[in-house]
Amino acid sequence: MKSNSFFLCQFTFVLGLAALRFGFCVGNVHSENVEAWAHTIGAKIHNFAVHATGSVAVEKELEKLSFAARANNGTRMVKEVSEKMRNFFNKKINSLRKIVAKAEEVQETYEYDANIEPFNYLDTKDLDSLASHDLRYNTVFLMNVTYELSGIHVPTDIYDKAPEILNTIKWTEALDKVFINNTNDDPNLKWQYFGSQTGVFRSYPGAKFDVGPKGIDLYDVRKRPWYIHGSTSPKSVVIIVDSSGSMFGRPLLIARIAVAELIDTLSENDFFNLIWFNIDVHYLACEKKFVQATSQNREYYKSKLRDIQASYVASWPKAYEAAFQLLDHSQDDGAGCQKVITVFTDGPTERAEGVFETYNSAKEVHVFTYAVGPPAHSIEALRSIACDNRGFFYRIPGVGSVRDVIKGYVSVLSRPMAERNEHDPIWSSVYVDSGRLGMMITGTLPAFVRTNKTGGPEILGVVGTDVTLKDIDLLFDLTSIGDDGYLFLISNNGHVIKHPGFEAHLGYLPDPPDVYISDIEYSWDVNSTKPVKLRERMLKTKQNEVGTMTFDVALFSRDEFNLRVKKRNMNYYFTTVDDTPIWAGIAFPSTYVEIVPGDPSSSETVVNFLLDYWKSNTFPSEDDVETFVKIYNGSFNISKSDSTFTPEKGIVGRVDEYPNDITVLTVPYNSGKENAEDVKITGYRKMTTNASGTFVNVGVVGFNMNHSQFQQVYFINDSIQGIDQFCNATVDEVDGYYCYLLDENAFVVAANVHPEKVTGQFFGNVNGEVMEQLTTGGNTVIYERVVRTDPQGSCVDPSAGSASSAPFLQPFLSGTSYIKWCFAKAVWFVANLNFYNWLYGKPAAVSAETTEIEKPTNRSCIMEITAYYSDVNNENTTQEGQANCESNCNSNACRRSFVISKVLKTNLYLVVVDGLCPSSEQGFTGVPGVPQEDILLFF
Repeated sequence: MKSNSFFLCQFTFVLGLAALRFGFCVGNVHSENVEAWAHTIGAKIHNFAVHATGSVAVEKELEKLSFAARANNGTRMVKEVSEKMRNFFNKKINSLRKIVAKAEEVQETYEYDANIEPFNYLDTKDLDSLASHDLRYNTVFLMNVTYELSGIHVPTDIYDKAPEILNTIKWTEALDKVFINNTNDDPNLKWQYFGSQTGVFRSYPGAKFDVGPKGIDLYDVRKRPWYIHGSTSPKSVVIIVDSSGSMFGRPLLIARIAVAELIDTLSENDFFNLIWFNIDVHYLACEKKFVQATSQNREYYKSKLRDIQASYVASWPKAYEAAFQLLDHSQDDGAGCQKVITVFTDGPTERAEGVFETYNSAKEVHVFTYAVGPPAHSIEALRSIACDNRGFFYRIPGVGSVRDVIKGYVSVLSRPMAERNEHDPIWSSVYVDSGRLGMMITGTLPAFVRTNKTGGPEILGVVGTDVTLKDIDLLFDLTSIGDDGYLFLISNNGHVIKHPGFEAHLGYLPDPPDVYISDIEYSWDVNSTKPVKLRERMLKTKQNEVGTMTFDVALFSRDEFNLRVKKRNMNYYFTTVDDTPIWAGIAFPSTYVEIVPGDPSSSETVVNFLLDYWKSNTFPSEDDVETFVKIYNGSFNISKSDSTFTPEKGIVGRVDEYPNDITVLTVPYNSGKENAEDVKITGYRKMTTNASGTFVNVGVVGFNMNHSQFQQVYFINDSIQGIDQFCNATVDEVDGYYCYLLDENAFVVAANVHPEKVTGQFFGNVNGEVMEQLTTGGNTVIYERVVRTDPQGSCVDPSAGSASSAPFLQPFLSGTSYIKWCFAKAVWFVANLNFYNWLYGKPAAVSAETTEIEKPTNRSCIMEITAYYSDVNNENTTQEGQANCESNCNSNACRRSFVISKVLKTNLYLVVVDGLCPSSEQGFTGVPGVPQEDILLFF
């Protein structure tokens, strides 16, 4: 077995029979010929793979070892997961309780100094302040930090030398000792912070504050989702906007911006809707229903604010009555807690006492009123309505006042929590860290003013700490549930916290979408309600209960583009994580069993056997071939110590779905934008053994070789009689035969024309007409098109950002603190110019004089993802058909015949096409790796 003669002699008899049986016709593609070529190619690949990898030899070695197969006990496993997570989260919350206790204690005894002078502290936005401290790179935070003290951030539109701010900074210095002690007790603790009701944000360890991708600091801790989660209880909110004629122009503009700011203060635990009215009442969307304040719904409502137009006169009783009636139904679709009405107007004269007496005599509904723009009418009616209904009255004279005013209602709504002195932990939805730590969730606790100096209960601030999803991964060893098994977590709203299909976005998204578990658990039957039932059953599972479900799912590959899909019957086990608003679940294939080696060193024995085998058995061009093994426990070894090769992620699971003795071949994905030169092809074979009467897969062996070598020896080769004559099309030639090897997901593994270009591409991009027949062509259907909706898409929005403001503002922002404060309002106003223009101006009205290069930004969107699947079996499949190059054409010149045949003992198909369609053909729709944006919105 030292040369190619070893392989050639194996097929002499087969090829002889083929030559006697079949003749070749230049004008047509004979299916018998293609089938014979496919069988020969399969036999050549099989013999090489078996010999090169040692898969048969190692299975004989496995028979000498003792393995047992144990059914996975999903109930026991998910209970263990739940208990570990409970202990993990409780440890974080205990750290927060220490911060809260210290904050409340220090504030209670602190003597407010009205004449306080400025003093030194670590200002996280001031370069001079940062330079005066020893910040060093830290591998936990992936940035320069100091563990000696915490840093301070003050919103740009707040004067940082004001006595209230300086006093808050002063008394919160005492928190540093608690921060340091917490870190010593739990070295894995991430950011710890305290957000004050005054806007002061203290974070530990100290580090430079990242102002975001546009270089403008609009951060206000009181507007962050984690702060709002921690400081208010769930609420149902009705927003009323006066759209009578007097609101035309500036008042309506200010109202739109103010409403957008208010919507941003809502969290996924809240429900809301918006009513705008004049002589009639209109709902901005979802008439007479509340919608959950998910990020998607908030963005949708903000996008429709321009639909509000001013005209006619205002009918106030109608508007108030509609709002109260909506709240009366909130028990069915609302938050079921606090009820709120917010009113935006330039000043009504009508108080509608009868409506309030009818619907709010018990004062259960808070009413907040906002007078927008310059006074057009008396504001006494607005003030009276707010004061009589447990609310507050605010004036918003201009755009620059919006942020200061809107956040005030959050303070009022936090009072019930302060009255009850509730220190209940809240965990946020998942989001992407603005720094470098990836996806995370935040745990929070509120702190309250202990004294009654202010005349009533009041929230002091919110403390928080972060937990990254990587931290959670480190808690568990999930090798026992296989490559296709996974852990998933959801919140009390059914939103995903952790799931392998829940990915970090490419690029910065200010508000990642809230995704339901039912949105990314894809049933194989697209019309099935099983994913929705999974979410419902999880949320109904109570403490100490374990729920279960089983159904067929479409598992998309865990890569950047969701390129591949496979069908799996999955078992789901789920339960609560006590003391948290989190449910935990595990999923794994119903056929998967846990492998229990009789000897702990069994995997090492297998690896050593293969290393010896590879050294003693050579094969053609051995310098160009690498061989490797990956064991069920995750360990990986390769024949070449200097190799940089890494097996495909999840390959054990991909190979596991195939029958025994199959070689799975794959090449790197190629979008078609670049040539696939110097590409490698990889072959995988699973290792099986009898474990207690059950055949189990204990890992994969494989080879990695140059694609050009593979193509010459195992595809277009004169040893395969006739294929070199048929597959003889020249470059850019319409006539002639085009030959391809396709894998189970319709990606090109080899081709006779332009292999450096088409290898790794989706076949629909290469020959769309034939691919269409392979998915919809009746008897030639080989592939099933699998289309699903992905609610966590990230779309490029080139018109969303303007680079002009950052260079203009930078000289002011780098000056002294006082100058920074003086220009705070201007900074915020300029930063919102795009929103102003969007709300009130024409979309295309952008001045060339004030705009530099537009930098595209990302936005959340809903996408359709597509992949293709061929049933994994080893049947002898050969089909022939015709593809039309043009619609409504009956001429033979418009048709191309083709034959597809299964390459036995592989995951491949051989496709031979009688010429390509002209280059004027239309592009193929539904291409893997090219998701299509959808316009669907979920409510």
